[in-house]
Amino acid sequence: MGVTGFWDVVEPLSKAKKTSLTQESGDHFREYGRPLRIAVDASILLFKHTCKTESVFKNKPFGGINHAAKAFIDHIKDIMLEGVDPVLVFDGPDRPAVKRGRPTVRTTSDIREVPPNPSFQDVLDRFDLGHTTALVKLFLQRMGLQCKLLQQRLKLKRNLQKIEAQKLEKTGRTQFDWIIAAWLSGGDYSDGIRDCGPTTALAIAKEIKAARPQLVHMLAGIARSNRDVAALNGMLLGLWNTLVGAILEICKSSVIQKAMKADFPNHQVLGLYVRAKASSISLLEGMKTSLWQRRPVSFPELRQTAANHFTWHNQDRARQFLWNFTPAFLARELLLASQSSLDRLDLIVSAKPQKPKADEPSMVRVRYKALDVIPIDYDGECQEPSGRKPYDEKNTKTPYKLYTVDLPKFLLELGAPRCLHYMRGGPVSKKRQAGSDPERGQPKKPKPTGTRVALSSIPEVGNRLVPMSSGSKVTQKRAPVPEIARSQYSMVNNRMTETIDLTDE
Repeated sequence: MGVTGFWDVVEPLSKAKKTSLTQESGDHFREYGRPLRIAVDASILLFKHTCKTESVFKNKPFGGINHAAKAFIDHIKDIMLEGVDPVLVFDGPDRPAVKRGRPTVRTTSDIREVPPNPSFQDVLDRFDLGHTTALVKLFLQRMGLQCKLLQQRLKLKRNLQKIEAQKLEKTGRTQFDWIIAAWLSGGDYSDGIRDCGPTTALAIAKEIKAARPQLVHMLAGIARSNRDVAALNGMLLGLWNTLVGAILEICKSSVIQKAMKADFPNHQVLGLYVRAKASSISLLEGMKTSLWQRRPVSFPELRQTAANHFTWHNQDRARQFLWNFTPAFLARELLLASQSSLDRLDLIVSAKPQKPKADEPSMVRVRYKALDVIPIDYDGECQEPSGRKPYDEKNTKTPYKLYTVDLPKFLLELGAPRCLHYMRGGPVSKKRQAGSDPERGQPKKPKPTGTRVALSSIPEVGNRLVPMSSGSKVTQKRAPVPEIARSQYSMVNNRMTETIDLTDE
């Protein structure tokens, strides 16, 4: 679940390490021999689709876009291009009926035929079993709790911030602080205190001090037994009064104080924070086995899914489908080939290393054929309608022209190593270097320019240089001094001066 603004509070305390998803993916594959798997919360797509937040350009008869699906697909494509194997996760069956003020979806037929049984806690449990290596939320300012590794995607495409949960303990903020702060500030569900942000919630958790572990266990008991706060007695009532007293002490706002009602803790939502439902070990082991299997993709079904989410009338949408999906699936094929020790050189037409940039991984520009990566019946698609402007053949999206994409170099090293032998030793410039020999690939010595040309064009007399006429141009190198040289005389400043002729006899 997401708590808006939580990361802004965590980052200054944790001193997050800046890295890149490509670097993490490459290092992980070299170390463990398997791709980096990242859990992606797919419930946001279902949530937006149910709430009908997507819009369609109704003024255009042959166009339209589902914004919720597009944002989700773009996120999946981005991490696939980094050499990552995405693992889709969904909200569990015990999710509340209302999320962000809107009803939550109760079916997942748009994405999967069978409603998913595991909850979001399954992803956290996979950390212990070695299934999933990282956890990246779909949007900014979202944070997962109770996991060993947190990764926050920055606004730049490939940059990440990585935090180890153990380092959070050293900041003086224990796991109980984050649970209480997330519960008080609310997050996605309407269970928090009004106008109580993460900063205020952490101040309340700090005020409780030693009572934090007992308070969390008490909250777990309330969520487990569905008891009302009014039914508490003894030590539990004292802990609750300690929490309420800290809230009223920190929060001087009358709005927050009025929000403290007797039925403040929502038992169902409270259980998601302090007592998340976890699936059985046998189910997780079965999921682990399925993750390792090579999962074939039915491209006709993928085409039909895209047609359901986006207006699809003719070849124009098919071109956009290939233009958007083929780069990610090319990276996927290279990743799967690396696990099977195959060489998918057949998918790559040409490869050219790019000039490395600061703080960015090595990239290779690859050209490929779109229909070799996603073989769909492009010619069988409907032609352009007569009432629409004809398609421009110069458009680079046509699948009969080569597509271009920049991929991490480690993907080619693992999935198509032979293509690297056909590339030059290093990045080359777009323009051929002056004086280079295209046959041998060895650049010749460049011609001297500027002052060097003038100095080399002046003949040497003894220990001094004698300038020649301004109109003369020397384009050849001086030959070595022969054993027998012929002397000549020339006029320099109305004087007869002896010079040396360096030409052969």
